[in-house]
Parts: sequence; C-alpha cells; structure tokens
Amino acid sequence: MTAPDSSDNQPGAPQPTALLDAADQALSRADIAAATELLDQVAVLTQSRVERLRLRLGEGRLDSAGGRHRSALTTFETVIAEADAVGGPDAAVISTAARIEMIRLALRSGRVQLATQAASGINVVDSPLTTIFMTAVEVGAGNRDAAAGLDAVADAVLVAEGPGASGTIAETAGLALVWAEHYDAADRLLARLGRLARRDGDRVALPSLLAVQSLADLRTSRYRAAAAAAAEAITLADASAQPGLAVLPAAVLAVAEAIRGDADGCRAAAQRLTEDAVRNGATNAGADVPARAALGLLHLGLGEPEQAVAHLEPLLGRAEGTPWLVMWQMDLAEAFVRAGRGEDARALVDRFLDLPGSTGHDRVHAAGARVKAMLTDDIDQAEALLDQSELTLRRIGSPFGLGRTLLVRGIIRRAKGDETSSLSDLVHAETVLRSVGAEGWAAQALDAQASPSGVTVQPLAVSPTLLTPQELQVAGLVAGGRSNREVADLLFLSTRTVESHLGRIYRKLGINSRTKLIARAHEWGLDAHSW
Repeated sequence: MTAPDSSDNQPGAPQPTALLDAADQALSRADIAAATELLDQVAVLTQSRVERLRLRLGEGRLDSAGGRHRSALTTFETVIAEADAVGGPDAAVISTAARIEMIRLALRSGRVQLATQAASGINVVDSPLTTIFMTAVEVGAGNRDAAAGLDAVADAVLVAEGPGASGTIAETAGLALVWAEHYDAADRLLARLGRLARRDGDRVALPSLLAVQSLADLRTSRYRAAAAAAAEAITLADASAQPGLAVLPAAVLAVAEAIRGDADGCRAAAQRLTEDAVRNGATNAGADVPARAALGLLHLGLGEPEQAVAHLEPLLGRAEGTPWLVMWQMDLAEAFVRAGRGEDARALVDRFLDLPGSTGHDRVHAAGARVKAMLTDDIDQAEALLDQSELTLRRIGSPFGLGRTLLVRGIIRRAKGDETSSLSDLVHAETVLRSVGAEGWAAQALDAQASPSGVTVQPLAVSPTLLTPQELQVAGLVAGGRSNREVADLLFLSTRTVESHLGRIYRKLGINSRTKLIARAHEWGLDAHSW
C-alpha cells in the first residue's frame, strides 16, 4: 500500500512539514496555544508516514507539558513502535526523539526504570546531548560514578545547542549531578544556566532549572531555599501552561514543608501531587510516592508514627529502589519502630539496604544504622551504630540526618541512665534541627531534654515567621555574607529585586542595616549553612 503524500493537499495551502516545523518551534518556546493550533491544522491534512509520526510526537509533547503523563507515555510508545516498523533514517530520528521525551518525563518524576527502558532502545550515542541523557539514566539507576565529568559534557551541549537547551541540560545533567551528590558542580551548572535563562526570559528553561535547583537545595538541607525555588518553579510552570513541569517542584515543596513542620504547606503540595496522579490514572505506578513520602515524614516529625505508617506503608511493593527524593523506606522503618512494629522495621531495613542502588550510598547506610540502633537491645551496639551514622552524616554534610541521629542517641542514652551525655546530644540535636528549620523535629528534641530531675534547656529562637519563603532565602544568604549581586545570581533575580526584598526584611524585623541582620542571624535561625 502506498503511503499518503502531502502533495495531495490543496495547492498553495501550508504543507504538513512546514506546519510541523512551526509547531516544534512553538513547543521549544513554550507557546502551547500556538503549538496546539498548528498540530490541529496538520491533523486535517493528508500526511506522509513520517509526517504522521511527527504529528503524534508533537501531541505527546503537548500531553507531557500539560501534565497528562499517562497519555504522553502511551503516545511516545506508539510513535516508537510505528517508527521502528517504518524504518529509514527519518523514522529513526523520530524514534530516538520519542525515547528522549520518555526519558525526560521519567527522570522528572523519578521513574528510573521507565527511563532505563526507554534508553535501552537508543543504539548510538552520537552527540553530547544524547550522552547526558544516557548518563542521567545510568546515575539514576545507581551508578553515581557515571556523573564524573558530566558538567564538562553539559558545557559542550550548551555550546553546540545554544542557551535554548538550558532546560534540557538542567533536568538531565543537573539532575544527575544532584543524584550523584556532586552538589558543588550542580550548583555551578545551574547558576550558569539560570543566568542565561533569566537574561533570555526563557519560559521553558526556568521552571526546569528552578525545579532541579530546589531538589539540590533539598538534598543539601537548604530547606527554606528549596521551598522558595520550588514555589517559583510551580508558578512559572502554571503560568506557561506547562503543569507537567510542576511535578518535581511540587514534590520538593511537599517534602521541604514536611521537614519544616509546615503542615498546611505540606498538605497543599501533597494534595496537588495526588490530584495530578489521580487525573492521570497513575497512582498504581508510584506517581503518588512523593505525596505519601512527604506526609509520612510530616507525621513522623510531629511525633505521630501511626499516621506516618498509614501514609507510607501502602508504598511497599510499588516503589522500591534507591529514592530519588526522600528515603521513605527508612522513614517507614523508623515509624514502624515507634509504633511498636519492630519486626516489620527490621525486615524493611534489611531488604532496602540489599537493593542494588543502595550499595555504597552513604546517606542510605547512615539512615539504616540509625534505625538498626533503635531496634537493638544491646546499648553498646546501638552506640556503635549511631556513632557510625553520626560520622557519615557529618562527613557528607547532612544536618537534618545528623539532627535525627543525635536525637535518637540522646533518647537511648537517657534510657541507659547517662544523663549528661543524653542532654548534650539532645541540645545539640535541637540546635542542628532548628538551624535548618526542622521545627517539628527540634520540638521533639526539646521535649526529650526534660530529665527526671527536672533539668530543661531553653529552646533557641525560631526563624522570623513574618518573612515569605523568598524573603527568608534572601535574608539567609545575606546573613551568610553574600553581596546583593551574588544573591541575585544564586536566586536568578535582578539586583533591584534583591534590594526590594531586603527593604521589606528590614522593616519586618525592626532593623535598619545589613550589619544588624548579620549580627542577629543566629537568633532568627538564619544559619548560612541552611542556604
């Protein structure tokens, strides 16, 4: 059977290939309305097989941008199957493009197995851009060593593709560097891409950049910064009719607010994630993992282990593997212990630590050691496990994890009768947890400080609640000694905007200078390390 020929269309009318080229350009600048109109025009014309494949690919990209992930994945899978059946160089290019779109969508939502499956069909790595996609998949699957030199490859892609590739680079190379815990390299890359995107007003790149930056901030315990970047990413994604780009930052926001003890903020972000998952019929594929993970962590931090178990236990068997966002498995294990389900906790820890992606992962093993210490009746063994956890968390720079470990050790030492060491751990835990804004956890450490003799320790002052998340972000960076220009670059803002934020910050805090802000930073919990 002869394939249809677009030359059969009305003479003088726009031809499918030209319309498809224009639709690709509209999608690249996030002009969703224009792309939709152009693809609708193509749909009523006679198309060749290759043009039909391009049309379907465009429809899948629209679904992905609109947050209709299930439909997008189905479309990409269909395009790949049909392109492979058609054969030829043009069809091969379309098949690869569809696979890359699948990888982008999967990485954005932490579905590493899906990304790996899509990448397996890309037979030739013939460009720096394809290299960073394949490397991101490999890192996501647990090979953190694959990220070595990835920032240099990202630079090559930026030179070859231009600033328009900033969003793609961020959600592949940037994401992989964060997953591999190469945070300095990730921060440098994201800051460079952010300056380009701000300069060009790139509505496609900015949501992706801010989303990955928010994840980097979350993983490095900069929770105020994570919440601010995530909130801006969500706003930009919605404003550009790309709610699909809001999934990652919504997940980060939910977790950041859970750690900070902001129940309303956590629940609002989790509700959005859950509604997105239900709308896409994706709850059984693990799409609700971030929402449940955040809510479980929130209740654990509020000292409500039964509620934490209720949110986290349904994830068992549906979302195994090294976590892309938060170690919900270890949070569930800790909730099991606190809820009196020690055997369930022990089985979960053993299973999780044996997973391929967990091998050699310092953060995973530090959390596992903490839970194991909670499970043993041998005080000396518990002390050894917690010492191991503490040393690891100090070495990798995880204050939230460190605070949780110190809290557990303080409680165990209290049970042992070592009042002096217990109080030292609990005070230290409260200070560390409060410094990163983990108020619920800090309150647990404060409550645990009351000794049988009635000795208590005064809590540290909390962060100023009158400040907005971005004002807190600016205040923290300034308190850490950053100049207005440096703050602007780090937050992708103009210097004038930073100056405006500072003016409002001074008024709200009742001060009138940068010097006073820096002098009283610790009092307000504006620890530079939390930014």
